Amino acid sequence: MIQRQKRQLTTIQTAFFTISIILGMGVLTLPRTITEGTQTPDGWISVILAGIIFLVWGRLIILLNRYYPDLTFFQYMPLILGKWLGNLVNLIFILYMILTASYQLRGLSAVTFLYLLPTTPDMVKILIFIFVAIYLINGGIIPIARICEILLPITLIVFAFVLLLSFRVFDPQHIRPVMGLGIEPVLKGTPGAVLAITGFEMMLILNAYMEQKKQAWKVMVASIAIPSVFYIVIYVATIGGLGMDQVLTLAFPTLELLRSYEITGILFERYESFMLAVWIMQIFTTYVGVHYFASLGFSQMTGKNIQYFIYGLAPLHFLISAIPNNLNEVFKLGDIYSCIELFVVLVAVPAALGVAWLKKRLSSSWKK
Repeated sequence: MIQRQKRQLTTIQTAFFTISIILGMGVLTLPRTITEGTQTPDGWISVILAGIIFLVWGRLIILLNRYYPDLTFFQYMPLILGKWLGNLVNLIFILYMILTASYQLRGLSAVTFLYLLPTTPDMVKILIFIFVAIYLINGGIIPIARICEILLPITLIVFAFVLLLSFRVFDPQHIRPVMGLGIEPVLKGTPGAVLAITGFEMMLILNAYMEQKKQAWKVMVASIAIPSVFYIVIYVATIGGLGMDQVLTLAFPTLELLRSYEITGILFERYESFMLAVWIMQIFTTYVGVHYFASLGFSQMTGKNIQYFIYGLAPLHFLISAIPNNLNEVFKLGDIYSCIELFVVLVAVPAALGVAWLKKRLSSSWKK
């Protein structure tokens, strides 16, 4: 059982924690990823559709958590599905988080190489990132939540300010016509939008640490709605500023948008390096969160001290992040972890909810 007096999260902390995990590499790649699917400038509608889909599944997560409010996903899955099947699902969930952590590390290295630190070896940047993260993770879930509470507002404010400045190069013709080819392109772009919002499923774990569990649904809505709105603004600004054809050729179109204009007479003239510094902090919180949750999963499955897994997973993250040889392989790694996440959210959660509901009904009938 969780010691509430030591590990309780406020509603705001829980929401900020979840949003921080969602806003990772997707911020920089979203316009290209969605446009590759739509081949039209209607990707913002795909984001709205993906948000609605995830709200439905987010509701299922909240309903599932209510059966075991003081336990995490790793603890109650064996109770619902049985020891072997439940732990198998746990391992799949942990694999998703390990790959997510490695993807964030390698993505960070690739972006800083292109735009910020071209002469610093990739592995050095990744190792520094891991060492600092381990220092924070050893403090437990409360310090991680507090750093998310501090950094997320800074990230959102800076991104909003920089994106507003980018509208000086915005051309409304780039986002027209709306649904000119019908609904089919929007549906084709939805998978890319779905992959960008991954991370809300961390409520499967965070719910057990919440001080006010009745507010869990509000946290879920905020965790999906705020990134969705943020992604819509990014998509519209990037497509409107660069045009669909150019976005399709860029690895990180959001950053290229910021490099496409200069503003004189203000504190800064170029904003991509300034934004990257803020974005690196956001990637840090994403990595720290999934590293901690993967370690927690192994700890709760085995009954061993979590510190063994905090230090043990670090070399694994380093090795996996070193596997991709180029940006295309980095993006493929992102596709792999996203597919695993979809299995957990779209298959494992509804199945577990159905079994938990059936067990409760059978138990009630037996008592009668």
